[in-house]
Amino acid sequence: MTDGNYTYLQDILLPRAQAVVWLDYPLPLILWRLWWRTLRRVVTREFLWGTNYEKLWPQFFSRDSIFLWALKTYRRRKEQYAMLTTRPENAHLKVFHLKSPHVTEEWFQTI
Repeated sequence: MTDGNYTYLQDILLPRAQAVVWLDYPLPLILWRLWWRTLRRVVTREFLWGTNYEKLWPQFFSRDSIFLWALKTYRRRKEQYAMLTTRPENAHLKVFHLKSPHVTEEWFQTI
């Protein structure tokens, strides 16, 4: 939400926004997609930014693992987004709470 998980931008962006698209996918799906994206980046040595490339060890086996981060923050972010979208100061927002890729695809077909 508000450019991914950059919560420090919420106070700036949400008052100006008209809508929020919340992709609230199940954790197993998130982890599956994260696994394949990371594995593809490691195998193909996909350039990310600066001089950064995905490396196998840090992504899968370190305390800085993106998988560990996803597991640790999933529930908290879900609760935060639910509260954020129901706050009175955000009543002006049209919230699209999409819970699966299929529902997201159907929603895209309507716009």
